[in-house]
Order: sequence, then C-alpha cells, then structure tokens
Amino acid sequence: MSVRDGRHRTKLEVLGDRLRRMEDVVLVRGGSVVPNIGERVYNERAQVVGYVTNVFGPVSRFYVAVRVTKRDRDDGVYRVLRET
Repeated sequence: MSVRDGRHRTKLEVLGDRLRRMEDVVLVRGGSVVPNIGERVYNERAQVVGYVTNVFGPVSRFYVAVRVTKRDRDDGVYRVLRET
C-alpha cells in the first residue's frame, strides 16, 4: 500500500508476524525490515496500533516488541512505513 504526503511517497512494508501478546506488548517475529525504536506500527488495515519498543535476538531471525496503544483484533501481519 502506497501513501503520498505532499513531498514524500511512502509505503507500508511488512514488519513481521505477530507471535504472542502479553498485556499491552506484542511480540513480532521480524522479517526483512529492521525497524527503529519508537517507529509506528500498523495493522493490515493501515491503522496505527502501536510503536516499536525493542528489537532483539540474532540478526538472521530477530524479534520486535511492539507497545500496543490501540486494541487490535488482527492476528496477522504488522507493517511499518517506509519512504520509496
């Protein structure tokens, strides 16, 4: 999904699959995109659901902790916004 905000063109790229939820933190198995701490995280409907609080594990198969700020019923894939 692409988004244009005036000067920049951006798109939502897959962050990874949700593995487990622990109260207000969701554990995501990372894919090919390594997020920045504090970066917004989106669900499959392009709605902001939280932000990245930690990235850890081996480089080849890292994990991402996402602080959930909005109740999200999706059990699927999370995304982050990237400039194209």
